[in-house]
Amino acid sequence: MAVVLGTNAGFVTEAPVADPEGFPTSGVSIDYLSRAMKHTTPAGVSKITEIGWYQNAYQEDDVNYEVGLYSHDAGNDVPLNRLYADTVNSKGTAQGWKVASGLDWDVTAETIYWIAVQVHPTAPDTFIDLVTTGGVDSRMVNQASLVNPWVSAAKDTYILALYAKVESGSTAYEEGTKEVTAAVVVSLTTETVAITEGIKTVTTVTIVSLATESYKSNQGAVPDRPSDYDGDLYWDEDTGAWSTTRTTHPGNWVQYVLAISEEGDVYFRTV
Repeated sequence: MAVVLGTNAGFVTEAPVADPEGFPTSGVSIDYLSRAMKHTTPAGVSKITEIGWYQNAYQEDDVNYEVGLYSHDAGNDVPLNRLYADTVNSKGTAQGWKVASGLDWDVTAETIYWIAVQVHPTAPDTFIDLVTTGGVDSRMVNQASLVNPWVSAAKDTYILALYAKVESGSTAYEEGTKEVTAAVVVSLTTETVAITEGIKTVTTVTIVSLATESYKSNQGAVPDRPSDYDGDLYWDEDTGAWSTTRTTHPGNWVQYVLAISEEGDVYFRTV
């Protein structure tokens, strides 16, 4: 197998396990350098969970390596700011994939980033697999760590055997009852959003503000909404139907969607 972007290099959805069999046979030096490879995240992803690189051959020094993610300098087509870094990883001595796992790095889909790796000095050199054309690789020599920001460096057309595993995130959804204190949601009346609640998907909804000292996000909330969403309707508990009239009955809810964020959780319910 060759080194291919989206398969065993760049952003991938499945971690590679096979030898990428890069060319040339000796690979290219990776120790005491920082190398970063340009790639664009796929649609629908939101998180990096691991980064791996392929050590081309047995190397007797078990040293530390670092992995990171950089933003894109569009004007110069190089890495810019270090967004994330995982700085303590042992590479071992054997040939094979070296993987820094357990990452929880937020990314934006369909966005250019630079995946970076730095290996501490070894003797002789440590090599990474690659192909020599089709990619964009930036490198800095004599680097003991991944610096921030990236420093202007030489570039190659390499595709390195260096990957970042990505996955789609999911919005936290509260189905029980949760105490939410002083929840304030900014009105986004012109923004189109998509919300999935159970098997119902509601689009083009209005998010309304709510500021309360104590609010039960799901207390008595209507469990379902019509697919032809109408923000001017109200739910009447007595009749069990949507109505154009809002009463003072405690079981009457406006058909707006409330988004509440507390400790990283978001709740979408009718209120």
